Amino acid sequence: MDHLVAHLAHVEIRTPRLEESVVFFHDLLGMEVVLEHGDSVFLRTWGNYLPYDLILTRSPTTGLGHIGWRARSAEALDLAARRLGADNAGLGWQEPAPRQGRAYLFVGPNGQKQKLFWEAEHYRAPLHLASPLPTRPQRNPARGIAARHLDHVNFPSADVLGDARWYERNLGVLLTEWTEVPDGGPAIFATLSTGSAFQLAFLRDDSGYRGRFHHFALQVDERADVFRAAEIFRESGTSIEWGPGRHGHGESVSVYVREPGGMRLEVVSPGLQRIAPDHEPVKWTPAQGSSDFHLSNPLPEAFLEVLPAVSTTDQPASAIDVAGLGNPWGNP
Repeated sequence: MDHLVAHLAHVEIRTPRLEESVVFFHDLLGMEVVLEHGDSVFLRTWGNYLPYDLILTRSPTTGLGHIGWRARSAEALDLAARRLGADNAGLGWQEPAPRQGRAYLFVGPNGQKQKLFWEAEHYRAPLHLASPLPTRPQRNPARGIAARHLDHVNFPSADVLGDARWYERNLGVLLTEWTEVPDGGPAIFATLSTGSAFQLAFLRDDSGYRGRFHHFALQVDERADVFRAAEIFRESGTSIEWGPGRHGHGESVSVYVREPGGMRLEVVSPGLQRIAPDHEPVKWTPAQGSSDFHLSNPLPEAFLEVLPAVSTTDQPASAIDVAGLGNPWGNP
């Protein structure tokens, strides 16, 4: 298998409350504003070697703008473009974006817009943000939660394992774990990796709506940092949707909130690192703790909401349908 993707590079979130969203990520998450371009504000975590990893764009509704991936090389980018074009997923080449070279645009099997690029500037910190440590592109801001990296994204999916195979075939990312309903039921969750930890997840959604988004995650170093993040959220008046708690998938420790525009954000301290070259994907069931490692902190009904909301008459406007099972991660 050709591994064509180096890593998740950035996420664009559409928000109807741009100014408040910017303040949230700057003040509470410790991110820096890098530039403003049109209706978009570009921000960075302090550990990112690229100039930015979050784009906030003004929009009437909350949702995903696009996801950016960095290719492993110029040759990998061209090969991926040919594969995506042959699979009728390609949208063509995009001219250079701010601080990034040309990119190939594509749409995933469930409608999420994405881009893959190779050429990009490396971040050079101004003097007041420079670190004395040569391995760090920027000093730790010592502000708020001080998120270090963009960690992963989660897409609603009508066919969890089918989508995993699509990304493996076209981009060379690897299925690491999945959750399956017992007794021959469908797969309802899966994670895929570009290297040693997962950066892409799928959550089963049989609602029939495309292009929606569940959440993105920002990474902190230690489990204790997640609990500290929860305290910062509580003291700022930000409601906690779930956590702090531990997932079975990846054995990460997390807390989930909504930013002012309504998008779900996870602050996570990763767990498992997969370095075996012959790693085989691992199957879970919900009762084994795939979402709730300790089987003591089930995910709430609110976790079944994704964005953008779609108005219907027979279900909550932003609900997903997990194979008609209700909330499979509630109390067993």
